[in-house]
Amino acid sequence: MASTTEAFHLRYLAQCAVPDAQLMRLEGIVLLVDTVSGSVASLTPGASGWDVREAGPVKL
Repeated sequence: MASTTEAFHLRYLAQCAVPDAQLMRLEGIVLLVDTVSGSVASLTPGASGWDVREAGPVKL
């Protein structure tokens, strides 16, 4: 992710919400992976914001 204020806030909020998660970027998609539960969320830039998909036993 770029070093912007928006990117910082996204990282900060994700870490506060899921402290055991790792945030990574893969081909333009932001992934949030909870290393404890195995849950994952993908954030893809869309026309009107972010499109979010979740999978796993716990909602992120």
